[in-house]
Amino acid sequence: MENLNEINNKPKIQINHAKIEDIMDESLSALIGSNHPPIIFIMGGRLVRLRQDEFGKPIIENINDDILRYELERAAEYYQRKTEGDIPHAPPALVIKDILAMGQWQGIPILAGVVEAPIIKPTGNILDKPGYDPETMLFYQPSPQLDIPEIPSLPTMLNVEDAKVILREPLRDFPFSEKADLTNMLALLITPFIRPALNGPVPLALVSAPQPGSGKTLLGEICGLVATGHSPTMLQFSPSEEENRKKITSALLQGDSVIEYDNVKLKVDSGVLASALTGNEWGDRILGRSQNVRLAQRATWIMNGNNLQIGDELNRRSFPINLLPNESHPWLRQDFSHDNLTQWVRENRGRLIWAILVLIRHWVISGKPRFTSIALGNFNDWAETVGGIIVNAGIPNFLENLDEMYETQGEEEWQWEYFLSHLNDEFGDKWFTTKEVSQLIADNQNLVYDLPTEIVECWDEQQGNTSSQNRKIGRALRSIINRRFGTKGIFLENERDKHKKVAIWRISCGDAGYCGISDSEKN
Repeated sequence: MENLNEINNKPKIQINHAKIEDIMDESLSALIGSNHPPIIFIMGGRLVRLRQDEFGKPIIENINDDILRYELERAAEYYQRKTEGDIPHAPPALVIKDILAMGQWQGIPILAGVVEAPIIKPTGNILDKPGYDPETMLFYQPSPQLDIPEIPSLPTMLNVEDAKVILREPLRDFPFSEKADLTNMLALLITPFIRPALNGPVPLALVSAPQPGSGKTLLGEICGLVATGHSPTMLQFSPSEEENRKKITSALLQGDSVIEYDNVKLKVDSGVLASALTGNEWGDRILGRSQNVRLAQRATWIMNGNNLQIGDELNRRSFPINLLPNESHPWLRQDFSHDNLTQWVRENRGRLIWAILVLIRHWVISGKPRFTSIALGNFNDWAETVGGIIVNAGIPNFLENLDEMYETQGEEEWQWEYFLSHLNDEFGDKWFTTKEVSQLIADNQNLVYDLPTEIVECWDEQQGNTSSQNRKIGRALRSIINRRFGTKGIFLENERDKHKKVAIWRISCGDAGYCGISDSEKN
């Protein structure tokens, strides 16, 4: 056994006549010593192992008792010392449970995620060496078939022009509604490669068309294939926020870098998704376990559907890619440049990645000029960086269709603006009750058809002006207190009438609060 130990160069750990703490310390030291190159990491406050599935796709899995036992058996030789000699033994179950319960494992590297193509580091350098990168805490695991032409350290404008031609090739047959839609699609292709270098979050790409068969899902497929070599992780959007939360957590636990909501038919108004998009971290409880995790949120997000409808929370967290086919049955088209586009993308993935990295490297050596023409709130770092890369390459129209999207998708906003203006016409600058609002709706049948969705959902004509209905309307009104709408900045104030002990409301506008003379006062 001694000779075998010397050959394997594995430490020997005696498990009898020893303290459990000492066995645990020796076991953890052996595990750390054998973790080169690393496959065991800390991610989201838990021990994980990185491996590949049968198709070569990286998988991040929680380390449980069985996996840790397997790894410890390969990191050290456990034995019991007996009078007749040393007897081999499995790692003690108590030691395994204690290691998993530690919560902190000094010496085990932290994993922020897995990438399957070269990416740009925050320094501007390219991460192109397979394996773990301590600087970014990313693991680069390319497909064995990936062959990327050499990236010039100082790309010329000729390189940039070649790159633009290559990137437009798989997009040439898509019926983009405007030039901005094509440019925004190029921005989507670039995003996964610049994502680790961004300080802030990335907005949701909304791929919308008026009818099926326009190529919406295929655009997301192209993005996933270029960035990872396989299809993006497909999620189904649910009306249940709990279900959406579970799906997001599951995708991020797996380390998915391109996530797509496919064929969305519901109006999307999700606080859970809005929260995921806005933060660089995502916290949740692991399903079936009393364990909370905090995960790096570094994914690129896509959503597609026919005439997508989204709520205001997501409207300002999105950018549009619209398709507009000029035929009634676009799925019957046959005049494509590439008969099997996904196969073409797979075969030319290396060239497409080369093109993206050339544009990014050219932006870096140009001094990283920022795109500042359009502000995007929490997503300014993405807009300024990706827009800078796009504009620096001489590609126009980036995000120029944002205003159109805001107007089209802002149904909720103009509904409230119209409704509050009607309340202003009725009550002027006077305080009014929820009961008076209900009575106004009941007396004005034309108003019913233009109510905000939140009030339509709780309005029951059969109930009339009842306490139950008034409470529901009060909750809807409370959800928009002090929120400004329209050019006048009209908004709703709220107080409590101490004498009548009821909520009261008042319409105000802008900073001064005065909305001007209402139509009712004019009459």
